[in-house]
Amino acid sequence: MVLPAGVRTAGVETAADLLARAGAHTALPVPAPLAPVLPMRGLERGRVHGVTGDAAASLVYALVAAASAEGAWCAFVDMPHAGLRAAHEHGVALERVVCIDTDRSLSWGRVVGALTDGIDIIVARDPVCTAAEARKVASRVKAQGAVLIVQGAVQDSKGAVKSAQSFPLDVLLTARTQSWSFGACALERTVRVTAEGRRIPAARGVTVLLPSASGAVAGV
Repeated sequence: MVLPAGVRTAGVETAADLLARAGAHTALPVPAPLAPVLPMRGLERGRVHGVTGDAAASLVYALVAAASAEGAWCAFVDMPHAGLRAAHEHGVALERVVCIDTDRSLSWGRVVGALTDGIDIIVARDPVCTAAEARKVASRVKAQGAVLIVQGAVQDSKGAVKSAQSFPLDVLLTARTQSWSFGACALERTVRVTAEGRRIPAARGVTVLLPSASGAVAGV
């Protein structure tokens, strides 16, 4: 439907509305220490980000913290042990987080595709899908201006594990622990975060405290 300029109709989204909500050249904020590794210094809307490494879960929480605090909605898909307390300590606004369980079924693609209609950031751990479904989901993410973060490996419908790079990733972030600092308990962890992918001309990286003594990510 084409509407005359200035005319508003309930339930109808204009092209201007779509661009404002999901512009191809906008990015959701991330904590300042992580900004240098990302193409637009944030989570670019319409893109698929992969996160891997032994510190992947902490990196995911750190990536979504700033955006959720500023009003973005986040969905954790198939993450029954998401560690919401840890997410909160990293600064994630839990009042804008929903947890979805697809039962690792063939409905994964439909569920995640539907989430792109109203959720800003979708985090999917070890997704179960075919290559064709992955491409469809990536297309929905791009069309709706959502952000998809794929954590860990990708499985096909028979449970065979593939590399996360088999998903159409725009950016692949790897978080590897370098050292821990201990007091009476673990206090801080030094993590090297590297980024590569088709949205990054040359690999780049930063070293951060993840978590820092305060819980949130901090620069070294």
